[in-house]
Amino acid sequence: MTDDAAGDEAERAAQRAQVVVAVAQYLEDGADPAKLKAAICRQFQDLPRSTIGRWIDHAFKTGQVKRAAADAQAGAAGGMSGAAASSISLSHLAVFDKLSVSLQAIEGVLAYARGEDATKPRNPKLTLQAADKMIRAIQASLTLNSQLHDAHRLDTFINMMLEELNRESPELQARVLGRLRAVTRQFGI
Repeated sequence: MTDDAAGDEAERAAQRAQVVVAVAQYLEDGADPAKLKAAICRQFQDLPRSTIGRWIDHAFKTGQVKRAAADAQAGAAGGMSGAAASSISLSHLAVFDKLSVSLQAIEGVLAYARGEDATKPRNPKLTLQAADKMIRAIQASLTLNSQLHDAHRLDTFINMMLEELNRESPELQARVLGRLRAVTRQFGI
């Protein structure tokens, strides 16, 4: 895959993630679900309507809309705005989407390799390879999920510490925040 193709694919994944987040926000605001697709198409006029429709249907089928809404609510509960939580989850949502697509492809390969009679696979070597790929995809999904959980816990911990510092002294909180920002800039975080 060339760098241009990889860049286009990454941009497309980001657009898709933005559509999913927009759908979650639209529903969270209590808007009419019957007008959902039309409203999202107006918001993303640079994308074809049919593409947006497919993405929305896929997002509902795979549970991405629920995850995006849950991420936004968790971020808001942890002290982040819903928009900040949504922007953090955009790249992760794209990765989960790719893992979902990969698992579907692997399941198709497994179905082909097994053939009609599951007791006697059509292609045993391909069956084992596909099973191995499925295990790796599931492990990657679990690792990413664990990293997201750890990041959320860290964010909650930092917000709680900042609240305690603010209770003690708003000036102290401001000084500590200034130093922490300097450290994060130094490490490019």
